[in-house]
Amino acid sequence: MVQAQDKTMPFSELNNDLIQLINREWRRKANSVLIYPNNEIFLDLVLDCVYNLEINFHFKKNIKRRSSVLVVSRNRELIKKIKNINVETREIFDYCNRYHKFLNNNGVFCDMNDKTFSMLYWRTYLNRYFDNTIPELVPLYFIFPVASGRKTFKPISRGNRNSLGKIDNIQPPAFIFTDTIKTIENNFDCLEFDYIFIDGKSIKSNINILEKQHKPYFIFLDNPLDIRTPYLLKKENKNYILDNFYLKQLIHTDQFELPSVNISNISFKYIESQFEGAIEEAFELLYKLHKVNFNSNDLKVIRNLLYNSIRMTIEGIEYDFIATFDPQYNSIKNLINELKDSDFR
Repeated sequence: MVQAQDKTMPFSELNNDLIQLINREWRRKANSVLIYPNNEIFLDLVLDCVYNLEINFHFKKNIKRRSSVLVVSRNRELIKKIKNINVETREIFDYCNRYHKFLNNNGVFCDMNDKTFSMLYWRTYLNRYFDNTIPELVPLYFIFPVASGRKTFKPISRGNRNSLGKIDNIQPPAFIFTDTIKTIENNFDCLEFDYIFIDGKSIKSNINILEKQHKPYFIFLDNPLDIRTPYLLKKENKNYILDNFYLKQLIHTDQFELPSVNISNISFKYIESQFEGAIEEAFELLYKLHKVNFNSNDLKVIRNLLYNSIRMTIEGIEYDFIATFDPQYNSIKNLINELKDSDFR
């Protein structure tokens, strides 16, 4: 939660505003990169994408096909969370009626015995499954199935004897999960989906492979200092960065505009300095202090200072910014003051 003296904006509201600003990209099939410190938003973005693609079925290239996304993530909790999400039954029935009418108006005969159109007849199938007593809420994955795997993708069972899955077995799953980027390399021609979602928080490998594909993609990172960031923020992408410094500006507001950043022509130049020698000398002195049994608390503080100094300067600034809000972190300034006040200094 982002707090202020006169106004408070919960993270849940901030997430919702952010999702609403991004969801227009789904229909445009644009490539996007989002850098945002709250990784809980990733699943919400995936769900929102499928929802928007489906309710806007008139934009589909293949109007008879269900929308489908590939999610690359090592976070095993994502599928568990999807299984705990329910949707209103009446909204599903309304969606089926509108979709059915749209297909008929476009000259498509929706034969109920043809499993291609099973997604239009959920009222009938759910009636059978729930013995003619359909609840007000049904699990999301009953209607939008989930599959996971690497080379082959196994659908998750949707109930007793998987009766719904046997009926709805022609259309692709709405959510396809894999835990490795190599799935795209090995199975790309076999996969059929509308978007690729990459959870850069859990996938640490190089993800530039996406540039060689023709499917639109969405990449999520939780830290603008991620070493892959300069290579992902391409000029042709929609790039959005909301770091802790930007979020701090939201303390006194309840609305915000989504920042967009384009980065191109990146180059690196090595600048000679005595930094390496100074660090090496510092660790030699630390070792000498350790050998003479110097005060253990002060040694711990010195180590922390040395480790912070090895990191990038900007990262150190962001670390101090975080430390001002989170009491479990000691800022670099506080660590130096602690050394100054030590009786063993």
